[in-house]
Amino acid sequence: MDPAELSAGTYQAFIYVYSSGEQPYRSYQTVSVILEVVSPEGAGLPFGEWDKPREFHMSYKGCFPFSGWALDKIGIESVKIFRSRASFDYPSSPEEIYIGNAFFVEGARADVEELYPYYPQSSRAGWGYDLISDILPGDCLYTFLVRARSMSGAEVDLGRRTIHIDNGSSLSPFGDIRVPSPDEKISSSFYHVSGWALSKGQSDLGEVDYKKTLSPGLLPPENKLFFLRFPDEEFRALLRL
Repeated sequence: MDPAELSAGTYQAFIYVYSSGEQPYRSYQTVSVILEVVSPEGAGLPFGEWDKPREFHMSYKGCFPFSGWALDKIGIESVKIFRSRASFDYPSSPEEIYIGNAFFVEGARADVEELYPYYPQSSRAGWGYDLISDILPGDCLYTFLVRARSMSGAEVDLGRRTIHIDNGSSLSPFGDIRVPSPDEKISSSFYHVSGWALSKGQSDLGEVDYKKTLSPGLLPPENKLFFLRFPDEEFRALLRL
């Protein structure tokens, strides 16, 4: 069935699954399918909520999560995180500076799936993003923006929140896991996990998990742009084998 041949509306179809064997001994199961055909013009805007972090709740440092959920009648293409331009940025910087894309988590928001069972991807409506605040240009108040985009190209802002970042008082190490990605599915019994870690001062990076190798010069190039204020000898990449 080609949905392009149908006009907008709700349709019901039935799928019959027959067992092997000869008549009249064959049995079958019936599967009812509800199909809603929506035109891009009639799909409306995506919708959802931004749960964490809260506005002015506290001063944040290090890594902290953004989380919420988003749905659309056609499907969600992306949820993106932006921040406002700060006094530390170049004057030519845009008003909204892109930070990254949130990842979607299967089964994380069963409550949303129960409320919207017939919406596309409702089982993975929950989204999350871990912000390493040390990549921000300095400590101050930032206004963060979360924007959801549907597969039809419609966009809606899930909210703007002002949050105070205070990394100056923290000497804790920080870093990121690069492989695997947050929503990657792993089927192999042996998998290589890699990432990076930095220390602002003399604090020890410490044990991460299992075997580790700390090697100079392995920090991803894009991260070096964020951390030029640290001495070169402090750039240490973390690999877990």
